[in-house]
Amino acid sequence: MLERRSALTRDAADLQEVSAAQGAPKPPVRIGEVRGFALLQAAAFADTVAELERVLRSVLGVDLPKAIGAPTCAGAVRAFRIGPEQFWIAGPEDGWAASLRQAVPSAIGSITSLSHARTRLFIEGTRAREVLSKGIALDLHPEVFDLDACALTELQHTPVLLHRIGQERYELYVLRTYAAWIWEWLTDAVLPLGAAADA
Repeated sequence: MLERRSALTRDAADLQEVSAAQGAPKPPVRIGEVRGFALLQAAAFADTVAELERVLRSVLGVDLPKAIGAPTCAGAVRAFRIGPEQFWIAGPEDGWAASLRQAVPSAIGSITSLSHARTRLFIEGTRAREVLSKGIALDLHPEVFDLDACALTELQHTPVLLHRIGQERYELYVLRTYAAWIWEWLTDAVLPLGAAADA
């Protein structure tokens, strides 16, 4: 099996060196990459969404979201609705992905792995929302963009799925092709604040 390698190993290490040189005690924002995850796209036909949901519930214990912007979760597995009959399922790399692929017959839909095609970044800290607001044209105020909310949006003209995973933590699912560009933008945006990075 091919080894899954990060698109950002060198870039994250470079930012860590800069952060250490600045000597910031506790930075107000931290960026990094989430590794060791699986991401699947589940697609149904217009009349088989209910059947796909039944399969997902039986295999993963998670219901499909009814609307874009409000993911559902069961343990560490989350489901995002990204279209009328399209969903993303994200979770740890522990075998559930293979089980789901085997459980969904082609008559009701398809399961496609996106794990190697997406990079998952995070930004967290007291000024994380401020940084994201520089490049994302969404109202990220906590009263509008609730905890666990998600949105298909753009960061500097690059498509991303933004997920508010904690009170001060956001995760971005980025096409691997654009991961270095998004990382570069985040680096430029957070360095003036004093930043830390997870390589």
